[in-house]
Amino acid sequence: MKEKDNAIRLETVDVNQAAKMIGVSGATIRNWLKARILDEHSTLTGKIGVQEIHSLNDKIESGEINKLKQRANKSTSNKTIVPNEYVSPDSTRTIQSIIDTCVEKDLNINDSLFHITIAYLIHCGEIFCGDNPENELNEIIFRFRRKGVEKIIRDWEKSHLIDILHPVIDIILQFFKNLEDPIQQDLLGAFYQIMSSVGCKSEKGSYYTPLSIVNEIVSDHYQGGMKFLDPCCGTGQFLLSCAMQEGCYFNDLYGIDIDPLATFIASINLLLAFPDNDFIPNIYNFNTLTDIDFDSIFNEYEWMHNKFDFIATNPPWGAVLNKKELARMYPEVKSGESYSYFITKCHDLLKDKGILSLVLPESILNIKIHRDIREFILTHFTITSISELGRAFSGVFTKVCRLDMIRTKSQDNHEILIKNQETSYHQKQNLYSSLSDFSFIILHNNGANELIDKFFAHEYITLKDNADWALGIVTGNNQKYLSDQEREGYEPIYRGRDVLPMRLDIPQKYIMFKPELFQQVAPEWKYRADEKLIYRFISRRLVFAYDNKKVLTLNSANICIPRFPGIDIHALAALFNSKTYNYLFAIRFNTHKVLRSDLEELPIPIEFLDPASKIHKLTDNYGSTMIMDEYLMDYFALSSKEKDLIRNM
Repeated sequence: MKEKDNAIRLETVDVNQAAKMIGVSGATIRNWLKARILDEHSTLTGKIGVQEIHSLNDKIESGEINKLKQRANKSTSNKTIVPNEYVSPDSTRTIQSIIDTCVEKDLNINDSLFHITIAYLIHCGEIFCGDNPENELNEIIFRFRRKGVEKIIRDWEKSHLIDILHPVIDIILQFFKNLEDPIQQDLLGAFYQIMSSVGCKSEKGSYYTPLSIVNEIVSDHYQGGMKFLDPCCGTGQFLLSCAMQEGCYFNDLYGIDIDPLATFIASINLLLAFPDNDFIPNIYNFNTLTDIDFDSIFNEYEWMHNKFDFIATNPPWGAVLNKKELARMYPEVKSGESYSYFITKCHDLLKDKGILSLVLPESILNIKIHRDIREFILTHFTITSISELGRAFSGVFTKVCRLDMIRTKSQDNHEILIKNQETSYHQKQNLYSSLSDFSFIILHNNGANELIDKFFAHEYITLKDNADWALGIVTGNNQKYLSDQEREGYEPIYRGRDVLPMRLDIPQKYIMFKPELFQQVAPEWKYRADEKLIYRFISRRLVFAYDNKKVLTLNSANICIPRFPGIDIHALAALFNSKTYNYLFAIRFNTHKVLRSDLEELPIPIEFLDPASKIHKLTDNYGSTMIMDEYLMDYFALSSKEKDLIRNM
């Protein structure tokens, strides 16, 4: 027994395996390692002890480490989020009481939603209750007003083998009678959302869209007679919004979702939206991405190809999917991001010149990994508008945007309407096509577009293929290898916070340089270069220090060693620290990380290569950033208004 215990203690796993065991992301595990919440079994292998993982998981589940549980990613969260965008505060209290009733009766989510739906349909006059005189047990029987409603309910009951508990329905029905406005657009969807924990929704990648956003999208685009589809419809918000529009016919509305409960509710919702019609809604329960395969001769959904005039949806974000199968079906998508697959599928589902409107995380606009889907959009769509929506989802920190486009190739002079809380303006789509990562940059000022053009109008060079680069040192255990005091054999090592414009601050950390012990280290010659630039890695602005003392850096401070012949590195540091180039960096990349690929795109005036240029004489001191700004503003012939834009950023 003792040998078995020892074996468990010695067993180790890597970061990804540890993440899977606890139910968090690999990034969370790495953060816990940095914070010493978890210890690596060996700093050389990066392995983590299984026994330690089990111990930590027990503490999380027991609540002993409550703050840690809050810090973990959403996949471990059991927090209930009430969709305030759906219902009024008074309705929220009643809804919570109904849910509490279901919990007390020990009903699972499916049985709870079924009983809630039955009670709701009784309240709406769709189901009538009565005694069955032919049944010796005197059971209650249901009579349905419409055959369409009856079919959906019977299918639901059979597919989940539900035992109907009439007393529960009676209790719920009384709560509905107390609601001020019991017949709401998607009240059943509100129940579904509340009862689905954040963790479950995160695993599916789905969050339900605020009603105001849904209605605005539909109002902007829907016209009677359009064939409309939501390919991940949930409980049918977009479908219901279309149903309220003039000229909408129920048979023109289509919805698909992978969740059977959501599709049952969406079907009931559509039937309630058209109370004078008896029909079976066009709601389908399957996987839009894998079950619709237009390349297969056995595809039973071929009739959907190029069928729809208008598609609107909030697709899943970052969900864990069958990536191998999806990679085969969608070779254009390299990132493995779920919403990227949906965008390519929507292209196949839309008619020529059909409309696509999507609610997406802002990361689609400029994060490098989503370069693939941006290129696909620019190749196959005309973007009509991009709208910043901020943090629009309850309990979700991610900022979102709305992307509207038409399935047709963009004309050279086409302009996109850019909208945010501050302003709106037009941006040429071909600007995005000219950028190396096809970034959809959002400029927060009407004059910014013309200003960017001026930066690239003059002859320039870049750092691409003209510099050596190095990441700072990752020790694997800062507590072990770093010292707060200078000691024998130790030398200064600089962090991102120690990097100031043009210079390094007084060092706060010291290290004995033994690269063989560290987790990540660049070739030593890069740290020991006679001259180099050191820049902050995690930063929304460019902060570059000049170094000629051959110092070491940690991984929050990276290194650039320019290789231009005759260039003054002081001048280059002043260029990147200038307000002018910080403005360009901010509006072009809009990121909190200073990436090598972004720095390699910044234009360096060709005049910097001339050793006789006055700029080298003007920038040989630490106060040179102001001088550099004056030089650049004259060099680019900026107007007074453009200068003010930069100075007031």
